[in-house]
Amino acid sequence: MGELERTVAIVYKRKGKNLVSEKEFLNTLLFNMRWSDPGKAPKIEAKDAQRILDAAKSSGLLVTKEGMLQPAFDYRSIDIPLNYQPSSEVLKEIGAAATPMKAGVKEPQPLPGQELQAAPIADIPLFTVLIEDISQKTQIKKKDVVSRINKLQERFGVVPEVAALIVARDLGMDVSKYYDITREEILKK
Repeated sequence: MGELERTVAIVYKRKGKNLVSEKEFLNTLLFNMRWSDPGKAPKIEAKDAQRILDAAKSSGLLVTKEGMLQPAFDYRSIDIPLNYQPSSEVLKEIGAAATPMKAGVKEPQPLPGQELQAAPIADIPLFTVLIEDISQKTQIKKKDVVSRINKLQERFGVVPEVAALIVARDLGMDVSKYYDITREEILKK
């Protein structure tokens, strides 16, 4: 059994159900797991989470059932220690080791007066893109951004994407570029 299979198994064990959406799978990878390697970045990036999902689907570990993802193996039979933390080995295993995971390597920075382009929404869930954008521009940790979004979502009963836009706006960000895509995302639900 490899790291990829173990990583898929822990997503489903943490979720406590047999079917999850792609968004749930990615969010579990990004926010519910404590990725860490000594001397390296503590978390994977959204593009790496997407690569893990794609690799799990293409290798046959995950199948789509009624629009949801289901493991094609008995994930319950995989013994995973309570404090298990996936390592960057899973990225090496699928050939997707990202440069941000390497010590001393930094993300590309925009030139003064330029903004980094948002990740393609087709590849990465909008909610994930919003969290990364808020975290980058405000220097607030992703888990703290998610916490703020969750509180606002519970308080007003809005979808996560809308709550993320409100949090971003309250932090002084211009979120107008996300209006149309957010509206489309909500109409799909």
